[in-house]
Amino acid sequence: MNKRFFAFIVMAAALAGCAAGLPAANASDVERARGQFPGATGERLAKGRSLYVQTCAGCHTLKSPDEVPPAQWADEIAEMRQTQGVQLTDDDASAMAEYLWAVSSRLREESANPGAAAR
Repeated sequence: MNKRFFAFIVMAAALAGCAAGLPAANASDVERARGQFPGATGERLAKGRSLYVQTCAGCHTLKSPDEVPPAQWADEIAEMRQTQGVQLTDDDASAMAEYLWAVSSRLREESANPGAAAR
């Protein structure tokens, strides 16, 4: 097996592992996101999740969305673009921020109100 192929397999496995624990957006996330981002859709939030994994997991361990306050995610992404040279279009950066905002909001709400998620 050549070294390049082996490196590809290791990277693919690492990305898959990172994505496995990252929550997908659900219908309530889409509704929550639409209150903040009128153009939010399930597909757009899924795109944001995918971009987060593809763009960020190659350089560092992914943060759980609830590790950062929802309103701070756009600034985190902007900082990575400015200081680390992360290459994202404005639309891709927005999709990523919308996903992270929505899921962070849900996870933080569930954490603050543990019984609410069971209802």
